Amino acid sequence: MNITKFKKIELFAILTIYVVLRLPLLTVMNEYWDYDEGTYLLIGKLITQGYLPYRDIFAVHPPGYYYLLALWMKIFGFSYIVGRSLSLFLGGISVVIAYLLGKEVKDEKLGFVLALIIALDPMLLHVNTLAMIENGFEPVILASLYYFAKFLKSEKDKYANYSLLLAGFATTIKFTAAPFAAGLFLTILFYRLQELWEYINSFLSVIFNKRQVFILLSSFTIMTIIVTLIISLFPSDLNRKLFVVPILHKIPLVWTVISVAIFLLIWGFLTLYAYDISYVQKVIRTIVLVVSNFKTVLTLAFWILLPKLLVEGTLGILVSPNYLSQTYGIQGSRYPPILNFFDFLSDKMEAIKVNEPEFLLFDLLIIIILAVLFFKFVMDKKSEQDKILNGFAFLFVASLGIYTIIPTIMNTRFLIPTLLTLYTLSAYYISKLNFTRKQFVSIFILSILVLSLADISLAFVQPRGKLKLASTPHAKELRDSLKEYLMKVPLDGIIYGVSPMENFYLGLDTVPYYVDNFGLILAGMNSSELLERIKENGTKYVIVNTWVYAFTSENKLRGEYLKLVKNLRANYSLVYGDSYDKGDVKELYFIGKLNPQNLTFRSGWGKLELLDGDFKLINVYPQIDNETFNHRCKVFLADNDEYWLKFYSNNSETSMKLIKRGNIVRIRDIPKDTKFIIEFEGVSKIVKVGNEMYPIEVLSKKNNKEVTLFPLKGGELKILGNFIIESMDSNIVVEVKSNEITIQFLKS
Repeated sequence: MNITKFKKIELFAILTIYVVLRLPLLTVMNEYWDYDEGTYLLIGKLITQGYLPYRDIFAVHPPGYYYLLALWMKIFGFSYIVGRSLSLFLGGISVVIAYLLGKEVKDEKLGFVLALIIALDPMLLHVNTLAMIENGFEPVILASLYYFAKFLKSEKDKYANYSLLLAGFATTIKFTAAPFAAGLFLTILFYRLQELWEYINSFLSVIFNKRQVFILLSSFTIMTIIVTLIISLFPSDLNRKLFVVPILHKIPLVWTVISVAIFLLIWGFLTLYAYDISYVQKVIRTIVLVVSNFKTVLTLAFWILLPKLLVEGTLGILVSPNYLSQTYGIQGSRYPPILNFFDFLSDKMEAIKVNEPEFLLFDLLIIIILAVLFFKFVMDKKSEQDKILNGFAFLFVASLGIYTIIPTIMNTRFLIPTLLTLYTLSAYYISKLNFTRKQFVSIFILSILVLSLADISLAFVQPRGKLKLASTPHAKELRDSLKEYLMKVPLDGIIYGVSPMENFYLGLDTVPYYVDNFGLILAGMNSSELLERIKENGTKYVIVNTWVYAFTSENKLRGEYLKLVKNLRANYSLVYGDSYDKGDVKELYFIGKLNPQNLTFRSGWGKLELLDGDFKLINVYPQIDNETFNHRCKVFLADNDEYWLKFYSNNSETSMKLIKRGNIVRIRDIPKDTKFIIEFEGVSKIVKVGNEMYPIEVLSKKNNKEVTLFPLKGGELKILGNFIIESMDSNIVVEVKSNEITIQFLKS
């Protein structure tokens, strides 16, 4: 790889664009993404303290990135920005290698285009600004493709070996590189067996043919007819879930694989019929040739397995007998094979159907490639086939096919090795089309413009929480506020963040083995066991954040987080709570002592929430002089059962005290002329004022000292004090005439 011959100005310009687009995101925090980041950063930090993954730390990925990140932070310091700077550095190297790759595949112009693609791809922009594992193998995969291209051009075995060796190294970083490595192995093996490569060329001429567009359309049409008839003849909720048109509809059940199988059979039959293909003899011949060239198979496999033996053998298998089950074994339960591909595509269709196109930002480069190919079909442009084109085409198909048949989740980030192959293939293929110079320039400029606008959106719009994409625009503020509280009020015992980024960013000790609770739950541990284990290891406090709440649902895996949250709310004491009106939240619970209670409270959505255990009853927030304070709510322990309670509007704040004893919450030191807006969540719309019952809609303004609400799950919730009550938009307003009110819960 001789970089001295490059057009240095062009390369510098691309690298400048690369850095400028990513710098704004290096400091941005997003709790929906930084669980993984925090896991890797915290494991890297623990490695420098002498803890070993797989033995002392439960870790679900191969060791390559953990140790690389640990070394980087040992040199440059322990902060999330330092961790992300490694990603920025590796991404920059990837841009240079992409330049070299394009030049090797064709010429310097293609090198320039491919480097620019890598710099502007929205998915890579996203990944390069986070401490994500994919950054570890991005330059390695591109280097592997570089030597693969050299092998195709020269047919020298040493380049094939280099390519396989690098692919093997990529698999020591993350298992999602394994389909690429396996696809590369098959491609090189078949290429070296000339008769098999002729079969592959025939296969590619069938797969990459515009007739396939019509075959796919026919398959969708026939499948639509079949589904329509089945549902019409045998209508039931189960059949509506079992029989769908794949890709056009979501995959609701594992057994929906029936529909996928029918669709694939239709497509396969139409393809065989349209091309009059006979394949049985070719399959048999392929097996015979592979078996008879077993030495070649072993040689190629050796180059992939060598780095795995060196890296994973020494840093994984020799460290812990559980290494393979922790890393590779655990991945087998992530998602059913075959369905992962169709679910991936149906998610894209769903984003279009519900008009949430921002979910396609990370797939925009793929969409641009498809648009250019469709334009090519319309214009009937031709491209000559060659060994480089076919080599990359089969590598793409093989790696995608292998990924599809493994039981794991498919998303754009996990597909990066396959997509880097696709980008190289597409750039080369498009450069060979007989477009006019004007058409080439137009396609290039439009593509760069579209990608640049998408990058600007990710860099400047998404961090403000303006898009439908999951974001926590106040994540850093919440963490800094909690950090300030912990500095003022030192707590004895270990503080465990359910999201590891909490421990890393706040500089807190943790329980090393239980850093990655998601991995542990995936491996079969339940939330109750997790809580007991960390308590046994000295944990006295647990931090819950926005990601935890967003990750709660009734399904098997997320259900454990739902149980964890319910357990913390109902059985332990809240020490600190902080939330914004957009949903960002931070909570700290004391778990050193069981404290089961009916009436509990928390800060949620910028308001004070009162709950019956985990069941939300009402939201409370103040209004003073027509200024509403529901932008942010902060509640934190001051002494024993006394809390500071702060509410924020967009411009100011107001403070009061909250005292919690048993099933009574007393709010004191209320500022003069304060009204409390009380939103009904889990209570009846019928209220009792004095001895009279009123539907909330007809409640007139009244002076009173007691109002009773009726929770839907039973009991009574009494609001006591000296106040004026009135209704407002299906809620009630309590205008306080003294400096305190009391809320009492009577369980039925």
